Amino acid sequence: MSALRREAHPKDRADPLTVSKVLTPLRFPNPDVLNLLGRQQAMIESPLLQKMRAETAHALILDVLKARFGTVPRDVTKHLREVIDEKKLRELNLLANQCPDLAAFRDALLS
Repeated sequence: MSALRREAHPKDRADPLTVSKVLTPLRFPNPDVLNLLGRQQAMIESPLLQKMRAETAHALILDVLKARFGTVPRDVTKHLREVIDEKKLRELNLLANQCPDLAAFRDALLS
């Protein structure tokens, strides 16, 4: 790991570190081994994990919209998949469950 810290640009360290933290417990069940990899915060801030969480949220929101309104227009799907911010995705999830129609969801999505 020291080579990663020494050689990689700071913004490029998060994803390999995240992968290491996810896979390490599979091979080394001792939780102390994870301490060697550094801060938990780096894993939480990883763009890779943020993207993965966003993709899960997108799928869940689209499932709700499909269940409530039938097919979801492509533009709504496209714009939703551009949202990565976790707070915004939580708001959109609540809205998907409560909005009166797809037009109201689209308006909130685009605002």
